[in-house]
Amino acid sequence: DVPFGKEAGGLQTRVWSRWGKFYAGEPVMLTVELKNVSDRSHDYHFPQVFINGRLDVRGSNGKKIPYISHTAQTMNPRRTVKPGETALLESADLAMSYFVYEPGKYTVRFPGAKAWGARLSFPGAADKQPPDSSIPPSNEFGFEVLPAKVRCPVQEVLGRLLQMRPEGWNCQTSPISNTYARPGPRWSRVRTVSY
Repeated sequence: DVPFGKEAGGLQTRVWSRWGKFYAGEPVMLTVELKNVSDRSHDYHFPQVFINGRLDVRGSNGKKIPYISHTAQTMNPRRTVKPGETALLESADLAMSYFVYEPGKYTVRFPGAKAWGARLSFPGAADKQPPDSSIPPSNEFGFEVLPAKVRCPVQEVLGRLLQMRPEGWNCQTSPISNTYARPGPRWSRVRTVSY
């Protein structure tokens, strides 16, 4: 069982997966959860987890792994987590957002989210609604990426682009396309995304 991060304000978060090893070019499915270990309910604003580069993903050398997905403006609804309850913050494929194609060991951590302090705006609402809670940082979850079963030329090209890009430049994937393609007669059919 993967432990949660340190408790703060009665809440804990964790990043985890059922698997500790993944093949390059295949989904790296991770889950981020929030647990209420206090004796009262906590309101929080649903955070951005897998988008806009929020996660701290690092390779075996300790360097940050590039965020490769799109940027987005999001709606962050207010939610409640009751005492003893564990709430799902998000479950998604990390490989769609971060370049985790190179074989090796990686770590991922959710940095937490500050309280917004936002309350309902109609008259008298401030008296009826408690302030929202901050979400604490998670544990650090480690996993390994094994060499690809089938080489993906698009991922290999992206890896080269990331190495050669000028300082401050980003490479981003399309949030819409996640298809299979056969890039040439000598290649197998591989999962690919638009860049």
